[in-house]
Parts: sequence; C-alpha cells; structure tokens
Amino acid sequence: MNLRDKISSFTTEIKELEDKASEISMEASALREERDKLIVKVIIDEKILADTSWDVSSYVGGVKLDYTKSYGETVFDVFEPIRNLSDKEIDFWMDISDGISLRFEDGEASLVFKEAKQVMPFIKKNKMKLTGATIVDRLAKMKREAAALESICHTFNL
Repeated sequence: MNLRDKISSFTTEIKELEDKASEISMEASALREERDKLIVKVIIDEKILADTSWDVSSYVGGVKLDYTKSYGETVFDVFEPIRNLSDKEIDFWMDISDGISLRFEDGEASLVFKEAKQVMPFIKKNKMKLTGATIVDRLAKMKREAAALESICHTFNL
C-alpha cells in the first residue's frame, strides 16, 4: 500500500469514526435530557426546594433568584441529592419548566425566570422563602447616586 492509499484509508476510517462519535453524542444528549427531566421530577416530588431561601438579584433578560446559604453551608449541603443524580457535574443547568431554569455554577445555585410573573407562583407552589436584600441595597445605592447627580445638575444649572 502506497502513501496515498494509506492516507485515503485513514481518511475513510476517520470519517466512519466521526460519524459514530456524532451518533453517540446525540444519544448521550438525549439520555442527558431524559435524566434531567427525571431529576426535575425528584426535585418537585421530594420538595427539595421547600424552606430554602432565595434572594432576588438583577439579571438581564428575566429575573434571577440566588440561593442564600447559611453560614458555613455550601450549595451542595442542601442540593446534594441533585448533585448525586447529575453525575456530580460541577456546573450544570436544567429546565424546571418552560421559562424556569435551575443553575449550578461556581458553587452557587440560582433560579432564572424568563418572566417576572413566573416568580411568585413558583415560590408559593414550592414553599420557598424569598428576600430582596440585594435589590434593596442596590436601590438605596442608586438613590444616593441619583441625589448626587441631581446636586451636580443644580450646581451647574443643567
């Protein structure tokens, strides 16, 4: 077999392996999606979100709730059942329902809602605790900054 024939043979073999890899990847993706649906069912059925505390934070494109940890607690102290079910992936997202995602990133948990009107029904249904400390702090800071800017405008008759 000459070099050109070897190259052609390798090219054919690579193509076949890449096709198989693509099929396997699609199968894995479908299984991951089914697994995530079952994890969501566990979260709801076992009431894992009940009595957890969440803080409203700013987020472009919707509303974001950040899990509020107790002193010395990690996100996975509470959400260990989810972590165990998800093959202990460090960072992952899953859709809980249409427009609502549960995210674990950098050791933090958050819920992201596409629309603000989804928040209260979800909070009530899952018996979660909601605070707005972060938003209240940011609002107070913005009010101080607005007052300072207003003072500058008056000083220079703008």
